[in-house]
Amino acid sequence: MGLLGFMHDLTDNHFKVSSRLLTVLLSFGPPLAISLVYPDIFLKALDVVGGVGIVVLFGILPCIIGIKKASGSMKRYLCVFFLLLFGLFLVLELAQEGGVLHIRPHVEYWKHDIGEELDHK
Repeated sequence: MGLLGFMHDLTDNHFKVSSRLLTVLLSFGPPLAISLVYPDIFLKALDVVGGVGIVVLFGILPCIIGIKKASGSMKRYLCVFFLLLFGLFLVLELAQEGGVLHIRPHVEYWKHDIGEELDHK
């Protein structure tokens, strides 16, 4: 609804065209075309927002607030330390999302049959 309202204001005030059909086409056309060309874009966007957003919202912003509100220098240094730590996490997350770094969990596949395990030794 917000996008429809924005497009209505844009077409009505900027282009001086008041057409409900044009507003709907401008609102739903580009997202539909992008989702048809690249169907996994929603999952990729969730991945980026999940990783980067969580680090910024729950790591970096509280550290910045802590630096501003710290009463002593020791508390301020502690907040700066955690800000640098969460900054490192942010860089790692951005590197992974950018394809520079590939972090994968180390998963071993356990064999359930003991006889097979002894045969491989």
